[in-house]
Amino acid sequence: MQVGDGGWSLMGFVYLHSKTRCNMKFTEMIRRNDFLDGASLCLILGLPLLMVGVSMYHVVNIPLLDDYGFVLSFLNDYVAADTLGSKLQVLFSSSSNYLFVTFRVWVLIDVWLFGAVDFTHIVFVNNMVHLGIIYLFYLIWKKHEISLPYFLPVVLILAVPNFMTHTWPSYLSHVLAVFFTTATIYFCSKSTRYLPLTALAALLAILSSPVGILAFMAVLPFIGLKSRHTAIWIGFFLFTIVLYLVIIWPPGQELTDTTHSQRPLSVYAMNFVVFFGALFKPIYQDMHVWAGIFGLGICSIFLWMVAVQHRKGKVHAMVLAGFIFSFLLALLITLMRSRYGLGATTSYRYRLYQSLPLIFIYIALAIHYRRILGQYLWVICLLGMVFLGFRYVYNIERMQERNWQLNAGLHNLQVTGDPSQLSYRAPVAGVDILKAAATAGVYSFHEVQTAISVTKNRGRMAQLQPMHYVLDKVEDAPEYYRISGWAWLNHTETQNHQIYVVVAVKGERYYYRAGPLLNSNYLMKKSTGGFMGIIDKRKLSYDWVAARLGIAIGSPSSRIIAETMMP
Repeated sequence: MQVGDGGWSLMGFVYLHSKTRCNMKFTEMIRRNDFLDGASLCLILGLPLLMVGVSMYHVVNIPLLDDYGFVLSFLNDYVAADTLGSKLQVLFSSSSNYLFVTFRVWVLIDVWLFGAVDFTHIVFVNNMVHLGIIYLFYLIWKKHEISLPYFLPVVLILAVPNFMTHTWPSYLSHVLAVFFTTATIYFCSKSTRYLPLTALAALLAILSSPVGILAFMAVLPFIGLKSRHTAIWIGFFLFTIVLYLVIIWPPGQELTDTTHSQRPLSVYAMNFVVFFGALFKPIYQDMHVWAGIFGLGICSIFLWMVAVQHRKGKVHAMVLAGFIFSFLLALLITLMRSRYGLGATTSYRYRLYQSLPLIFIYIALAIHYRRILGQYLWVICLLGMVFLGFRYVYNIERMQERNWQLNAGLHNLQVTGDPSQLSYRAPVAGVDILKAAATAGVYSFHEVQTAISVTKNRGRMAQLQPMHYVLDKVEDAPEYYRISGWAWLNHTETQNHQIYVVVAVKGERYYYRAGPLLNSNYLMKKSTGGFMGIIDKRKLSYDWVAARLGIAIGSPSSRIIAETMMP
């Protein structure tokens, strides 16, 4: 059968049409990949910058907890030292049997640059080091030639402003330890030619926090157990440990006793497991059962993955390094904190540490199961975005609350001379530290502008909600008025709301923001619905005698939703 010109034309048309459709599909695939790469790039760059912005918005130049000792007491001792040798001795002195040398160097740099320490500067450096950690993980990602969209879940885990890790100045020591440990793993993964840089990073890690000790062990999979570099590395590690112990435990000096009480082994075992699941605490709150479930799941995945790859004889060195580091990290935190009881390893101060096992698990999946991971990447990213939202909401609320409490505590001290609301475990000693720092010129707490807002005729809801209040103390002194108690809405907690002291005079209303009421300086526990408001009478622009007082509750957006005047 002959094919005529029409037949050839029809076949040509089908051929060209199919080719065009293939080209269109290929073009759509390229465009779709370009879109995914572009969207991933925007999120990978934007989320860390948003993290820094949110953190810096909520930070204040007021010390918190360990800042009194780690920063102010250290500076007082450093300034008092009159020789170079004595200053170096202060710099390398141990605190609770640990060294925080790199953190102290940053504090000294801040004083050298600005004349006095500013805690907002330290928090800024903290956030910059967080960005450095994300960049180091990106370099590890790039080294294994994994495409950019796969890196987004790592950013979703790390780029969250935490109210402890991102706005607490003293936490910089832990962030530096993670940064230098990650740098140690990265340099060693490149080649043994980078062993000097690896050794420097490991040394800086151990001078930042006890966690830095783990950097020496995490890189063993890259060095190998039979190479000549192994002997050099182990020798360097032993020398560093001996030097570390000599510094923190000089001859004739006993180690500081930090034990609180002996705990049964079951507490240590449970704390080890819940450490891995603590990252999900914004979802399950303080229900440690869920922390144990999540923790068992993460541990099981990690162990299963390493076991499967070991049977195949191809466990990647990066996966093994992440496995060693994660489990040793959990063990170290468990041994250090379990004396405080069950759940101590779920503290938000360890949130960066708790993120690392999940990141190394994801890196292992991307290395060994990239094709399967790619099929479910959009699900992982979607869940990551939802989890990101939970963490953002929780942490921003805690940041606002801490900001108010720090300001209220210092404002209470400045106006009334009462240190009871300072965010320090020993408030009377905290005042002495503040005064010594002011005398030494290393911190000017009298010049701190406390953000105790006074708003005239604040916006109110058209329909105010019913509320209740109970007063604890009322003090009407010649120079100030102080009131404390509890206020709450009907059938609603006021944890995420702001409480105000209202002054009504001559048809005007003045709203003084109150701070959360501390009922324990040791653990910084805040009384639910508790408040303390202070009015400095020396700065009034109205007649105090003619004023009427009341209590108001504002929404998280500061709009008044409930208000009542006192008899």
